[in-house]
Amino acid sequence: MGAVVKARAKSAAGRKMMFTGESGGHTVTLDYIPPYGEGAGFMPMQLYLVSLAACLGSTLRYLAGEHGKTISDIEVDVRGTRRDHPPTGFEAITFGLRVVSPDIDDASLRELSELAEKKYCPLTTMLCADVAVTMTFEIVRE
Repeated sequence: MGAVVKARAKSAAGRKMMFTGESGGHTVTLDYIPPYGEGAGFMPMQLYLVSLAACLGSTLRYLAGEHGKTISDIEVDVRGTRRDHPPTGFEAITFGLRVVSPDIDDASLRELSELAEKKYCPLTTMLCADVAVTMTFEIVRE
């Protein structure tokens, strides 16, 4: 059995849909936009996309280092398109990767990104098969 990750979401007393998320000694506020909530934090779908972007980016940076390449900075933009009918999860997710690197080329970036997405990033590997995932790339030379 692998490592166990624990987290908790606790509703904020007297608040419509606000929750405080806790894990590893860190907290984050989750809420919905009015009229359901007060717009005082991330909506869960937003936080999910932020988590996907951070996981993919950190996995890609790690893999680049393992392959003798340097990524000195990385930015991952992510856009999710929701289904029109329940369940209204994402039907498509698009990642836009912008890396700053002195030595990575297009082919290496595409190969490492595919490895990260399909094999090594814990969150992207949990995406359902019916979610279309696409990536765009930009390399900036230092």
